[in-house]
Amino acid sequence: MQTRVSYLLLSVAMFIGPPMATLVASEVHIEYQSTNETFPNPERGFYVQKTARSHGRPLSSQSLQGLRGQSISLILRMYYLKSFRDRPLSNAQLELMRRDFATLRRHGCKCILRFAYSSRLGEPDAPLDRVIQHIGQLEPIIRENADVILVLQTGFIGPWGEMHSSTNGLDSPASIRKIVARLLSALPPDRSLQVRTPMQKRICIESDQPLTVADVGSGSMKARIGHYNDCFLANETDVGTYESGRVKQQKQYLALDSRFVPMGGETCRTSNLITPDYARREFSRMHWSFLHLNYHPQVIATWRKQGFLQEVGSKLGYRLELVSFTCGTSAAHRGKFSFSLMLKNTGWAAPINDRDVFLVAKRDDLRQEYRAKLDVNPRTWLPNQTVDLSGFLGVPKDMPFGEYRLYLSLPDPAPQLAGRKEYSIRLANNGLWDDQEGTNVLHHKISVNGWSPDSNPETTAFFLRHP
Repeated sequence: MQTRVSYLLLSVAMFIGPPMATLVASEVHIEYQSTNETFPNPERGFYVQKTARSHGRPLSSQSLQGLRGQSISLILRMYYLKSFRDRPLSNAQLELMRRDFATLRRHGCKCILRFAYSSRLGEPDAPLDRVIQHIGQLEPIIRENADVILVLQTGFIGPWGEMHSSTNGLDSPASIRKIVARLLSALPPDRSLQVRTPMQKRICIESDQPLTVADVGSGSMKARIGHYNDCFLANETDVGTYESGRVKQQKQYLALDSRFVPMGGETCRTSNLITPDYARREFSRMHWSFLHLNYHPQVIATWRKQGFLQEVGSKLGYRLELVSFTCGTSAAHRGKFSFSLMLKNTGWAAPINDRDVFLVAKRDDLRQEYRAKLDVNPRTWLPNQTVDLSGFLGVPKDMPFGEYRLYLSLPDPAPQLAGRKEYSIRLANNGLWDDQEGTNVLHHKISVNGWSPDSNPETTAFFLRHP
């Protein structure tokens, strides 16, 4: 770990009163070094597809362990429901999904989720009323396991669930609106859906206006519909992803909209557009968070040979680097101390889902820790921007005197995952990641001693005992 540390003595103040009343007001400024290391982080990066046919095989623990060993924590779980075009989903099919979600959770992975009835052009999908019935059966399972679902792709419609060429008219505007609305109601309000083309989102929300930062977290349909592109860089229109004659306008829309909703998918064939310079520009412009590692094989092999694939793997989604930390060195009970954290996102996208951000204080000789939850939303930490987290942290009266190491923790907010290191964000810095605890070490201590005369200090957040 290479850091630059400077100490700024600002003032010394003395107060008389039990049990001790010495407050030293000083600051430390630390600068951190970034790293080019490749490592897994949740809800971003390369994914591989794992397909299950009707009553198919469950996910393999060995397979997921192997993926984690390759720094991959994301899969596309594709369920083909061909046996159920004319009947309800069986208990065996529903149980297969429950087992899969449990396996994902056990091995620290998440999935992009999709359902389809057809795996080739011309093969039938299902009538609309059957689709709606199936979504109703799936809803309890989706809600119970939303913690390990990164995003739900609309699916169901046409071959491969790519929302075209339906044999039952599911790709009509009226059917798309009905299916999308039903899927959104089946998802918890903090999870998003993806549609296959920008035009399909327009059909659903009846607007050409892209999202703004004010829409993030609103729970509106507009704020919960993202995009998947399964023919990225195939030709000018990405094989119908963009409408001929409106490519420029729809790309401009998607470049803005994808700042705050999920964007990802796969390549489907080689073309003259897969050069690293052009691909890099499009990945960045459209804020890609995830990409199929195994498809299209020729595109992936070309990028690997060119040395570009490693860059893609590190840039997909967010890549958060800690730039600097300025912080007080001491505080008193019922007092406060200042802090300023500077972060930079060098990835291609902001985090997709909600994420907690804590400053954590731990004493070496105590098992107890104290957490201050910052009122920030990492979903707004856009690429190529520096984030300034500054304010004052309050110290409660029950926090034992002594020296506390400080950490920055970005855990998953889901209760079952909050304590799992596999689901916490690792910063792209040398020497900060604590692999035992799944948190980022700030390499600074704060001394808690004395009593403050201010019984109700104005603060950004208060340290609270955890758990």
